[in-house]
Amino acid sequence: MLFAYGPYQDLRTLDEMRFWKQQEEEHIDVIKELVKDLEPQFVEALDAWKESFTLVLNRITRDIETYIRMNGKSTPAMHQHVMEMARFSLEQSERFLQFLHQMRTTSKAIKGKPTLLTVIDHIARESEYFIGVLQVLKQ
Repeated sequence: MLFAYGPYQDLRTLDEMRFWKQQEEEHIDVIKELVKDLEPQFVEALDAWKESFTLVLNRITRDIETYIRMNGKSTPAMHQHVMEMARFSLEQSERFLQFLHQMRTTSKAIKGKPTLLTVIDHIARESEYFIGVLQVLKQ
């Protein structure tokens, strides 16, 4: 993500978070579609992750709408809120990565299936990329 957006940086940050949270939410569907015999505890956990991503995605969407209604002019309070959402999104994605690793290493439905392992690894790399973007933003 470029940091040359000047007064629109908060809006750009929200938009970036919206994109990646939507990706993470969609990845849940990909996993569930590809791993039909996934153990029930992982299916339940994926459903909870999807709900969590949806809630964050909805919040970010509302924040974008608020920002637009403010004619693109951020306030110190809005900036602080965006930074808090970025921190929360970062932590959420880090926990999701831990879950993916756990699922990848303990699910009998995934173990030993190279294509599934590749898909899980790809999903993890995308979340890692988003984490990297947010870590730069924090600095």
